[in-house]
Amino acid sequence: MDNAQTPTNKALDPFGRMIPDDGSQTRFRDMANTTMLEAAVGPTDDNRPDDIAKTEVMLNRIGLLDLRETEGPTGYYGERLRQAITALQRQSGLTETGRIVPNDPTHMALQKTAAGSDQKAADVNQPHIPVDMG
Repeated sequence: MDNAQTPTNKALDPFGRMIPDDGSQTRFRDMANTTMLEAAVGPTDDNRPDDIAKTEVMLNRIGLLDLRETEGPTGYYGERLRQAITALQRQSGLTETGRIVPNDPTHMALQKTAAGSDQKAADVNQPHIPVDMG
């Protein structure tokens, strides 16, 4: 037999890395709408992995959490996430709790800031079309 590779059941991510078959790729199931939270995220809350991942994505979108450091959302509440939430609360003039509850002022501030960030990115990515003034 020559050096031909046999097919495997493993897939590659967009960067050519082997995707682990440990269930981690299906851990965050409801990421279609990253602005909607089902439960509170905070130091003493239940901290559903989906809600934490959504929070991480939104905080990354507005520049308060760098997901490159963890190669994407982790789904775990820890010091980095607490600091990012607290920074958002500070910027928004809210009480600094490190906690987000669905539809509370911190959640609303995060949604509003993330939506504004998306619009700025869309504006920057639009092609420049010269206008004929002649």
